[in-house]
Amino acid sequence: MPKKTPSQQPWLQFRDSERQELDVKLPIALAVAFVLVAIVYGALFPLRTSFIGILLYDRGFTQYAVIILACVVVAFTILKFIKLQWEFRALSYDWIPKGIPWEEPTAQPLLKLYYNLSSSNPLIATRCSRVLGAYIHSGSRKAATELALDDSTFYQAASE
Repeated sequence: MPKKTPSQQPWLQFRDSERQELDVKLPIALAVAFVLVAIVYGALFPLRTSFIGILLYDRGFTQYAVIILACVVVAFTILKFIKLQWEFRALSYDWIPKGIPWEEPTAQPLLKLYYNLSSSNPLIATRCSRVLGAYIHSGSRKAATELALDDSTFYQAASE
């Protein structure tokens, strides 16, 4: 039986990534923000006759808008922190096992590793799968190294 080339294997496609793996989705952040707004106004409702209550409840639309925007900022910050903590834990995992044969780009262990990495969620697994996919598709370690450098440069520039 002849060996299939990477282009003949339909599941071996580059993972479609817009490099937005660390972004927080707006609907989730807004939902968390409105829950926070409800908690703030619910917790301060008994203090409605105090100075803080008068500032929050009786000063018009501006106070509501300020609290909503502040809760949106807090929600984005908390969700981003949770996502980054999850990615930080993923860095300690050994994504590339020892003993994989690297001589043949279309070897079955490499294809299986690529499939496993591309179906994983952490950013480090996605980046490893892109580099491994470049090696499998091109058969050249130099092309894979160049892709890894470009990928690293992109994420470094995006973080600055």
